[in-house]
This record gives sequence, structure tokens and C-alpha cells, in this order.
Amino acid sequence: MLTNRLTKLTGVIADTRDRPGPKLQVVVFSPRRDTWDALSRFVARTTPDEDGAFSVAGLPPGDYYLAAIDRSRITGQGDGEWEDPELFESLIPTAKLVALFEGQQTTVTLNK
Repeated sequence: MLTNRLTKLTGVIADTRDRPGPKLQVVVFSPRRDTWDALSRFVARTTPDEDGAFSVAGLPPGDYYLAAIDRSRITGQGDGEWEDPELFESLIPTAKLVALFEGQQTTVTLNK
């Protein structure tokens, strides 16, 4: 089913002193482990801008974990390799759980 009412997740990532995290990436993934494979529509990553702002659009509606990680944990890996289930498992304890709804924008703040 196609829709023109896309989800949009926006936010800002900061360190514990509320400064932007320039060496961080944001990883978004579904709690459903059966969606943790290469090319899944239920996972995304993005690099925040110099102010720590980020945006991810077009994920299917549902619940998602959102985590800030050091770029070195995923830099240099081939296409799809960053979507490793072990990486996602390791992020769950500190990830933020957010709900995305069709046609709505959700805004979050991540602290690292």
C-alpha cells in the first residue's frame, strides 16, 4: 500500500553537556528483530549536522529504537554491514523508544 502521508523523525543529538555530538550518528531501528536485515525499510541511520540536528523520513509507522553512536562503530563497514543484529542488540539498553505515526512528524532530543 502506497501513501503520501509519510512519517518524519526529527531531533537534535547532544552530549551530556547539551553540546552537539559532531562524531555521532543516529541509528533508528524497529524493536521487531525479524526486520533487522540488509535493505530493511525498518532501519535507518543519519549523520547530524554541525548543530546536532537530524532528520529521517519515510519509515513505516510503528515503534522504533533511536540511538546515538560513535561513527567509528559503523564507519568503514560495507553497505548493509552496519545493520548487524548484534549492533542493534547492543544499543537497546540505552536507546530511546519512539512511536512514529502516519503523516506525523515526531521530534526528539537524544543525549549522548
